[in-house]
Amino acid sequence: MKELLSNLFTGARRVGKTPRILCHFNHYFGPAQGFLGRSTSGDKVGRSGIVQAAFNQIREMPFEVDLRVCGFKDYSLLPVDLDLSDIGNPLHIVYRSIERMFESTDKYDYFLNIEDDILIDHEVLQNSMAFAAASELNEVFLPNRMERQADGTPYCVDLIAMPGWRGLHRTFRKVDLDVAVNPHSGLFFLSRDQMRFARTKVDLARRDVFIGEAMPSAYANVHAPFLLWRAKSEPLAHHVVHLDKWLDSPT
Repeated sequence: MKELLSNLFTGARRVGKTPRILCHFNHYFGPAQGFLGRSTSGDKVGRSGIVQAAFNQIREMPFEVDLRVCGFKDYSLLPVDLDLSDIGNPLHIVYRSIERMFESTDKYDYFLNIEDDILIDHEVLQNSMAFAAASELNEVFLPNRMERQADGTPYCVDLIAMPGWRGLHRTFRKVDLDVAVNPHSGLFFLSRDQMRFARTKVDLARRDVFIGEAMPSAYANVHAPFLLWRAKSEPLAHHVVHLDKWLDSPT
């Protein structure tokens, strides 16, 4: 793993340009409307700590990040940069956040759209950039969204929620990859060219629930034109941490 990260940093220095990233950080804390989760029923102090930790991790990245909190100004634990209250239904925050992000396609090098309880390290983004540089336009290196059991054992929550692999194979930096049945990981990270590609393929006005809830459906919608590779042989080789555990126990 150390060798992998060293290679990635070397590649970044070789390019000689700090990537400019637009990040939409989707956040809501308020009354439930069709969905009951920690964003609607969680302890305010505990929830605030989780959201702040996820926010700070992105803010401190060694990139030029335009970090915008997207949500409802009256139902938020953070100052809201992009007030989406006019949509009425908080279930559609991610759909609308993604749609607004496409308005800035020509202004940034990369685009990160992410839930407010995902801890993402800068190495994940560098890993994704390196993968994109060695791949076709329609290929994405999707991080595994990991949680931990009480004894510390990690597991990929999305592969438990919807198990199975497509049976494809690719190796990247000595890690075996495959495409999971479940396309969800609580985020997307695309290059400018991939955003332009997605804009020609995706209905950004869509608001359907077709995978789980509205939020995973929003990410699945924008990911629909892409082949979503995950680290299979070493799940922690490319992962994010889900701070609001979806499962108390994976068994």
